[in-house]
Amino acid sequence: MKIPECQLSLREGADSAVATQYREMAPEELLAIVAQGLEKGDFQPLLDAISDDIVWKSAATVKGLFPFGGRYMGREGVEAWKSEFESDYAVRSITAREVVSKGDVTWGLFWIDLFYKPTRGQVCFECAVRWRLRNERIAEHQAFIDTATVLIREQAGLLPK
Repeated sequence: MKIPECQLSLREGADSAVATQYREMAPEELLAIVAQGLEKGDFQPLLDAISDDIVWKSAATVKGLFPFGGRYMGREGVEAWKSEFESDYAVRSITAREVVSKGDVTWGLFWIDLFYKPTRGQVCFECAVRWRLRNERIAEHQAFIDTATVLIREQAGLLPK
């Protein structure tokens, strides 16, 4: 399914045509558009789609093994998570494998391919994401990954030439 290019923004002063397009979008389409932006290393579609009071639960439940971890609150919290994430990782690709939605809850299964800066390694893994939408925004985000696999692949070293 080809997702149409569009800007997502319901922030103050957002263009009404864009806001209308966003409101009419199915939750699984929103998730796919956010993933499409992330695949290009563009976090803006995600930032545009979150609510100001979002509860963001990281795939790493505590900081220590990863530069990010735990629960982040509000837009400022997501910005902090993003900064922590980008300190060690760059997105190579994010591919949606399956997206399902029922009511205000959307689940997605993704193949994640990252560049791990400290060892110059390629880190690939599956990730499940759960969103709860409220007032046409992402109000809750929770990600699930196999942290052991990610840690092992981080230490594998340089990408093959």
